[in-house]
Amino acid sequence: MDLVFLGGVRGVGCRCVSNRHQTVSPQPLLVCHPEQSIKEMARKLIETPTSLVAIMEHSGGEIKGIVTLHDLLRAETSLLE
Repeated sequence: MDLVFLGGVRGVGCRCVSNRHQTVSPQPLLVCHPEQSIKEMARKLIETPTSLVAIMEHSGGEIKGIVTLHDLLRAETSLLE
């Protein structure tokens, strides 16, 4: 999933596109804030076609990190072991 930078982060590629040669518009960047729970993040990921969430500060809009769907699946698996 590529981040699209056009004077700042504008969106991300969508996991629903199977043909790399297909031109699509980027999906809006999914944003969570550091105080939000992992459960909230997971819910947002399930409801959108993107596979990553940008963790962004309220003030200044600086991206502090990125959590992918894969990251959440690995965390869930490790909790079940």
